Amino acid sequence: MAAEGGERFRLFNRGDILAFLGEVDGILAGGGRTAAADPVSVIIIGGSGIALKYDPSHGTKDIDTYSHGPADQLFMNACERVNAARSGSGKVPVQCVGIADGPWGFEERLLAVEADFKRMRVSVPEAHDLILMKIVRGEERDIEGIRAIGKAVAIDPDRLASLYTRDMSHCIGDKRRLRLNFLDAYAALFGVARAKKIESSIPVHGPM
Repeated sequence: MAAEGGERFRLFNRGDILAFLGEVDGILAGGGRTAAADPVSVIIIGGSGIALKYDPSHGTKDIDTYSHGPADQLFMNACERVNAARSGSGKVPVQCVGIADGPWGFEERLLAVEADFKRMRVSVPEAHDLILMKIVRGEERDIEGIRAIGKAVAIDPDRLASLYTRDMSHCIGDKRRLRLNFLDAYAALFGVARAKKIESSIPVHGPM
């Protein structure tokens, strides 16, 4: 697929990501400085989270993880070793972020990814939480991911609106844009007519 400016990048699906993580797990389970004595907890967000839990065919150009503990560096070191042994488009970019703009308490609702890992416990955000994480950027690719989640699992429109209204006020950036992105996502999931019906009840969070 071509990126802006004509640069090409590979999209990785669930199978690709699991294969990569399997190699990472092998390093964590082995000896040496990158080995892990206890299972490493890995929270995967973004498009890679969609591919792992909701739509196996969904493509992502990287793996995004949420930093939440001291074992993160072990995981990242193992990822670097796997990529060092790969070439060209086989390398999988991995990013670890310290701040995840999701609803308050999303870590309490994480869902496990079923895989035969020896030294990793991989989880992703629950569907409603992941949708709200995707609206922070709200680009067309994010909306595509939101549609993919909506096709895979039942999304409760009232719960989605409630989570946005109650638990997204802390998100940084343009608050007006965040609200518009939410309404775009809601329309993508439930139709434009339903989005218009709730528009007046959806707040702009905090100072603008």
